[in-house]
Amino acid sequence: MRDELTIAKRLLEVIPPSMARIRLEMRSCIPRELSVPDFRILASIVRGKNLVSDIARHHGVSQPSMSRSVDGLVKSGLIERSRESADRRQAPLKLTSKGTTLFRKITIAAEHNLSKKVSLLDYKSRRALLDGMIQLEKLFSLEHKTASEAIKKGKI
Repeated sequence: MRDELTIAKRLLEVIPPSMARIRLEMRSCIPRELSVPDFRILASIVRGKNLVSDIARHHGVSQPSMSRSVDGLVKSGLIERSRESADRRQAPLKLTSKGTTLFRKITIAAEHNLSKKVSLLDYKSRRALLDGMIQLEKLFSLEHKTASEAIKKGKI
């Protein structure tokens, strides 16, 4: 039980500030015309959440608020609503080619910046870090649908 408590404490000490640093890296790669919340909407769509209600729930905002944000991204030509549904709230969203290109550019730049930091670690430490992330995925039952995998598979 002692190991489990120590690990739980370290997770709470390490993960939040790590995520804050990763968010800073992401922000540095996002062009001024796109807000961070807008980028997060694009990322949600790439990761399979394609209904306004699902994205709103995931981001912890109201559906009307998310609809306004989505409307802005539609007007910007970054996403489009499927015409299959008469109800805009139920119309699946997808990235346009412009949105796909922008998302890919931002993601690749962020990965490049983070890889510079990772390269400062020796091989054994990089391997341990990767193994630790695999364990985190298992622990939290995270779907392993990453942007980099989607890019490699040609989905974005």
